Amino acid sequence: MFHMAMNVPASLRCKADHEQSSASNHADIVVAQGPFIIMAYGYLSLSLEKRRSCWIGTATGNVLPDEIEEVMHRWHARTKLVAESDQDGVSGG
Repeated sequence: MFHMAMNVPASLRCKADHEQSSASNHADIVVAQGPFIIMAYGYLSLSLEKRRSCWIGTATGNVLPDEIEEVMHRWHARTKLVAESDQDGVSGG
């Protein structure tokens, strides 16, 4: 199971298309930088085809597509449980 803090500094990166890079420079493109959670939502907003060439980079290493989706799935499940717990604790008046 992969764990990632949602607020760690991160960058959404993609492989450069052939049109975007010269033959001598096959650098990856930094699409955006910010907290991991924002980069993960940005990643999920991409088409499935584009996602295959992207990942999120952090100071501790790269987070690959399957890991990004796993982290987001677990985060959504956890926030849903917290929201349901908060609703159960609210009195009817």
